[in-house]
Amino acid sequence: MSREISAKSLLAKAENAMARYDFHTAIALFRAALCKNPSSRAAKSGLLIADFCARSEGEGYKVAEIYQILRASDSKKSKQFILNVIAEIEAQNFANSPLDRLVAEQNGISYNDFLEILEAGRGFSDAFESVTRSTNLYISEKREWVDLVERLIDNGYLDAAYRFIESASLSWRSSEQVAALIAKLRGKEIRAESFITFQSV
Repeated sequence: MSREISAKSLLAKAENAMARYDFHTAIALFRAALCKNPSSRAAKSGLLIADFCARSEGEGYKVAEIYQILRASDSKKSKQFILNVIAEIEAQNFANSPLDRLVAEQNGISYNDFLEILEAGRGFSDAFESVTRSTNLYISEKREWVDLVERLIDNGYLDAAYRFIESASLSWRSSEQVAALIAKLRGKEIRAESFITFQSV
């Protein structure tokens, strides 16, 4: 008959995995220990540290190295210290995101910079609202303007799309491409109105 592994044993195995910088194994073992003992602070803090190390390539290894040095002297205090370090790193990384740096350093950002922010994983709604709330979005070419209006329509910013169309120069507005955007915008509005009518019946 096989003997069930205790939470304490799982924690020890998790710490050994951390010492080998095998963060994914450590995560699995800390989770298993937490399932055995949901109130285990050691399992909870260990899981947070292992998770950070696994998703932060350069900083993760440095944090894990410091953790091992501190753990040799005081296991409990080392976890809290490392958690504080992680909190500071994550707060700094958020403040230094591409969008926040651009907003802080300039009176506005170019459309190419805006596209880079989107490609880096920031959602359209989050990026667009942050930019328009804090600074200016500079559009220098018609293709950029068309792309932005189409993205606004696709993401449900119908009023904003109308404003961009109304404020554009006549030379930009007078084309089949823009006529197609206006038709798409009106189609979205009709569907939205139909849905509201259906909901109110």
